[in-house]
Amino acid sequence: MADWIETSNGNRISKKATITGSQRILIAGSCLIRENCVVEGNVRTLEKSASAISMGRFCMLGRASVVKPAVIGYKTDKNTGKSVSIHCPLVMNSYTLVKPGAQIHCKRMGSRVVVGANSILARCCTIGDVVIIEDDVVVPENCYVPSFSRVRRHSEWPGSIDITPLNDSMRQVIENWCKQEYLGMTPDYDD
Repeated sequence: MADWIETSNGNRISKKATITGSQRILIAGSCLIRENCVVEGNVRTLEKSASAISMGRFCMLGRASVVKPAVIGYKTDKNTGKSVSIHCPLVMNSYTLVKPGAQIHCKRMGSRVVVGANSILARCCTIGDVVIIEDDVVVPENCYVPSFSRVRRHSEWPGSIDITPLNDSMRQVIENWCKQEYLGMTPDYDD
């Protein structure tokens, strides 16, 4: 555990992770942030007092994943006169499993969500509850993925996604995967 920081509420954060703006990041507990993750909370939001990133319980960030709130516009800074980006807060609910290399720039992720390796949740998309996004999928900007869905790359149209229904029983399965990741066990992700 020498390479990890463990907080009083059970969060485990790798010393090799890059976290900026920690005062604007809210982490509920029992979360895992692995090495080479980038979590950027040092962004401007419309409400200065609001958290830039909010994570529920049992959120697992895989190696080299990136979590950064999406840019929603630009504003002129009164002091410098320069244009600065304004971001929307990013809410990541409980039991979220982000696999290695994924990039999260969405507005909201529901509970019990799996984001595949090297997948990208583009600017301002919204992900419902109990969703599995497969590896190497790019969810388009402002896209809404409904609850109980599996998201794949479309077989015929490059750059498009295919959304199919997901069984209700996956709610408990995804919770178990997140708990196993937290405990250092390797979950069996096979269907």
